[in-house]
Amino acid sequence: MIKKKEDGRQKIGESRQKRGITLEIFCEFHQVKHQQIHAFIDFGLVKIKKVEEVIIIPEEQVEHLERCLRLANELGVNLEGLEVINNMRTKMLRMQRELDRLAYLSDESIEKFIEGGE
Repeated sequence: MIKKKEDGRQKIGESRQKRGITLEIFCEFHQVKHQQIHAFIDFGLVKIKKVEEVIIIPEEQVEHLERCLRLANELGVNLEGLEVINNMRTKMLRMQRELDRLAYLSDESIEKFIEGGE
């Protein structure tokens, strides 16, 4: 059972099922052809779900897919370039989380030192 929401995103099934948007609605909203999205899917850039033969783009993939579309359509980045950019972005985000964690630990250590602890 698929429940539609006003923004095109859908709740698939009941209770704890994943949320997403159909390929049809995504393409209509962004005014892109299905073939372009299928190329991203076939190349492994985007993960999808199928419910009763309907292709669903999971909610956590929508922003990623929109980013890929912008890079491809506005800057002319090819599939291989998108893969490289996505991999670099993933590594950058991972490093940023690690830096944030280290900064937090450093702040915690400084506070303990100031308070007289070790």
